[in-house]
Amino acid sequence: MRYSNIDYFEIVNGTDVGVSFYTQGCLRHCRGCFNQEAWDLDGGEQYTIEFRDRIVAACCRPGIKRFSILGGEPLLERNKEELMVLCSLIKEANPYIKIWVYTGNIYEDIKDDWLEFLQYFVDVLVDGPFEIEKRDISLPFKGSTNQRIIDVKKSIFEGKTIELM
Repeated sequence: MRYSNIDYFEIVNGTDVGVSFYTQGCLRHCRGCFNQEAWDLDGGEQYTIEFRDRIVAACCRPGIKRFSILGGEPLLERNKEELMVLCSLIKEANPYIKIWVYTGNIYEDIKDDWLEFLQYFVDVLVDGPFEIEKRDISLPFKGSTNQRIIDVKKSIFEGKTIELM
């Protein structure tokens, strides 16, 4: 896995204070994307065990209540194994942390292939590609009106998509 950035203390990419981790690589290339530098599959930095351990430690600091995974596109198949390990370690070290994932994919299209990851680790999924024609800067935690903020645990339990806001 490759990554483009990490923000160790932020309040933008979900509720409460959190850590935001930006994976590298995206095939979607949404017009107007806020993070075009993360598109290149070979760009950014190589993710290492040492870096993973720094992320886990950062998620255990006092006041950190959320870990957000953004991109690029985090839900590329090449990231699956490392994201599972990372989120497992984070949840083990800080069981009360909420994990948010931002993806250009649609929940219904990925829920089966990513079920284990979603079921065990993800609390909130912000889904859908950014659509510049539907951009709305007043929306909390998303960039365009087509995107949804999904309660993953409740959606899996109830067998239907449950939006938070």
